[in-house]
Amino acid sequence: MSGSSGSRASRVSVSVIEATEKEVRPRELEEVLRAEYRTKLLNPKWSTAMLKQGSSGVYEISGRLTAMVGWAATTDFSEKWVWDATSDKYAMDDEMAKKLRDMNPEAFRNIVVS
Repeated sequence: MSGSSGSRASRVSVSVIEATEKEVRPRELEEVLRAEYRTKLLNPKWSTAMLKQGSSGVYEISGRLTAMVGWAATTDFSEKWVWDATSDKYAMDDEMAKKLRDMNPEAFRNIVVS
């Protein structure tokens, strides 16, 4: 391995190209993550649909939170509003936390530990 030990690698730019719409254009990863968090994880319609699925829906929520932690660790994505809103919605809201815990205790533990 070459280079000085202990030095941090340069940040790598990541673009995402989605071909799901008529206009195909590259988007920066941070833009894609912001949209993903707004349209899925923090969207009340999405979370309600996940709760209707029961245990598997809570597992899906847990998986998205795990992915969020992974993206934050590997890309330095650290927009405070995402963390605050996610925490408020899934862990700090007593009613939501009870539903998640009752439906899938293991996935709920992952949510609050992530």
